[in-house]
Amino acid sequence: MGRIRGGGEQVPLVLPILHAAPRGLQLDTVLIESDEVSIIFSFTRAYFQVEVRVPGEFVYYLGELMPDKPAGELYAVIGFFRHGKTEFFRALNRQVAKREGRFVIAPGVRGMVMAVFVLPSFRTVL
Repeated sequence: MGRIRGGGEQVPLVLPILHAAPRGLQLDTVLIESDEVSIIFSFTRAYFQVEVRVPGEFVYYLGELMPDKPAGELYAVIGFFRHGKTEFFRALNRQVAKREGRFVIAPGVRGMVMAVFVLPSFRTVL
């Protein structure tokens, strides 16, 4: 995983490698779009367990490659769940402090056990 820089711009570069025994390692594809890379770092995939001294630096790096991915999600997907939860609540508190909208009941079928809310300006269902 890396990035290509040039002309004042950068694009992500991810080379997923398969371990195709007995043939050994094999390049699966080449990803250069932020949206494609974002799928790898999503909750639909297995979590990565990353050991770094300063997780914030790694999350900052990943954030440059995937600018639409919230920092809280990046912390969680690399195994720093407490950091992820803290970043999520900080982002939610910043959004609520802006007072740009009110919580509303989420569209859809109403449940019998819980109520589901959304803040239209924040992309999370609560």
